[in-house]
Amino acid sequence: MLASSKGLLSKDINEIGDSVAGLSGVLAFLWLIVTVLLQNRDLNLQYNEIKDMRAASESQAKSLESSQIFKTLEYLEVKLENISEYVCQRRSHIIEELENFSQENGTLYNGKTMLDLADAMDYFIINSSDKNALEFDLSNIRNDFTYQSYLRVQAIYINIEEVVVVYDALMINVPDNIKPQVTKYINAHKKQLMVDWYDKMLPYTERLYQVLMRAAVDHGIGTEANRHLLKIFAEQDS
Repeated sequence: MLASSKGLLSKDINEIGDSVAGLSGVLAFLWLIVTVLLQNRDLNLQYNEIKDMRAASESQAKSLESSQIFKTLEYLEVKLENISEYVCQRRSHIIEELENFSQENGTLYNGKTMLDLADAMDYFIINSSDKNALEFDLSNIRNDFTYQSYLRVQAIYINIEEVVVVYDALMINVPDNIKPQVTKYINAHKKQLMVDWYDKMLPYTERLYQVLMRAAVDHGIGTEANRHLLKIFAEQDS
């Protein structure tokens, strides 16, 4: 009807074909635009769906992490309660060894009433003004210490190490994503029992213990049997 009203049908077949071709080209171009717009709308919908799925996944991950932290801390609370008595026993042994060490060697000065491990360490050092004194080099260790004082240091070192190990064992298999929260919780328990300084002092007490073992052999401390065994232990540690 449109073609008839425009007089298109009365024209030559070539003109009719050109007109149809021109109209088809316009329609094809319009359809291309419509297709692009439809695809763009679909892509936006897909993007929003992916965005919503990502947000839901992150929310779920946070919920799972919070649940994981809660369960881990709940488990730790039981474990910490179980080891508290053990840790307190080790701490009591250390205090007892320091008290005996102080009485035997007079390491508490200036009327101090607080026992300090540093005082016991200083007893073995020839030149306490040395900046690297806590490295406990064999050449800086006095040659007249008693075998009993060596045993005191050994007992202190072993008890400190046992406390550090029992706390470190709690961190085994803890996922990396919740380690900061777990570490903070454990450190609070260490402070409560006043053993939080053990981690820092362990390397120094271990070094002193090892050096005294060699110094006892070199300086002739203790009995011949003592020195023979210490030489064997020192070689094994090396």
